[in-house]
Amino acid sequence: MGGNGRFVLSAGNGMQLWDVESGRCVRTFDIPEIIAVCLTADGQRALTAVTKPALALKLWDLKTGRCLRTFGSLAFSVCLSADGRFALSGDPKYLALWEVETGHCLRVSKVTPTESIPFA
Repeated sequence: MGGNGRFVLSAGNGMQLWDVESGRCVRTFDIPEIIAVCLTADGQRALTAVTKPALALKLWDLKTGRCLRTFGSLAFSVCLSADGRFALSGDPKYLALWEVETGHCLRVSKVTPTESIPFA
């Protein structure tokens, strides 16, 4: 949920941006093979983990539908910091911390298997 609780994202067969108050889908994105998604707090961008054409993180501008950056490969789950500056991605063995604006990996840590990664 982002945009001060105004929007929520869903993913599966593409990605959909929903207006919480009206319950209406306000935008659909034709993005194949999304396995995880996170919305920025301001509701302007989304971070997805995709499997095609290769396992990666993709940062999206939700107004234009344009992919702003592709980075990373440790991407079975994703989350963003509250200020949107950092992303955390994970797979069954590792967590990676990313600087969102540059796509630079700041740290990789070996962890016990995990499927969900909150960012506080």
